[in-house]
Amino acid sequence: MTEVEALAILKRTDAIRMGGHYVYASWDHGDTYVDKDRILQDPHAVFAVTMGIAELLAPHDPEVIVGPELGGIGIAMFVAHHLTEILGKTVKAAFAEKIGDEPPFRYRLRKGHYAIVAGKRVAIVEDVINTGHTIERVVGAVMPHAGSMVAIGAICDRGAIERRHVAGVSPVCALTSIKLRTHDWHNCPLCRRGDAINIDLGHGVAFLARQARANSHRL
Repeated sequence: MTEVEALAILKRTDAIRMGGHYVYASWDHGDTYVDKDRILQDPHAVFAVTMGIAELLAPHDPEVIVGPELGGIGIAMFVAHHLTEILGKTVKAAFAEKIGDEPPFRYRLRKGHYAIVAGKRVAIVEDVINTGHTIERVVGAVMPHAGSMVAIGAICDRGAIERRHVAGVSPVCALTSIKLRTHDWHNCPLCRRGDAINIDLGHGVAFLARQARANSHRL
């Protein structure tokens, strides 16, 4: 799959949302959001993008694909399926479960999945890479148990167009890269301007609840 084809899928599924005030998993803010749920709701889109990721990962010969909860679980399963067909051998899927109720989340391997990755060549897949913090934490959960970490795959890397690695794992194989500006929440021009935080996409609800708790403690 070419980057042009990947971008066409993002546009067709209306996954790129612009002109809002969004909170990312890192707590950073921005005016554009890549809504991966729009992709995951479309079976044809999921099949196509996961095949594209599998084709990028195939040269690195992974034996296990790990995805973070929630969106990465389905991505991992589909990519493992495609790689099984491409490589002519069984490639297994596992996932890292989320710990905590709000960002920043920590991750751990699902119970029973330690044996799946033990001593194996592991690739991690994600739907959208924002700052890379989620991938870093998943790498931290998987690396002590895996034989080696061979690559990272994603539908979209929106944190850095020329990203070479995340948490020391390379290469980063993204179908498309979209450079979007983010703001530290302590110094966000959208907040200063009074733009309402989107509570339907991203982590706006958790962020606002956190701020409300902090404000109540100051009273």
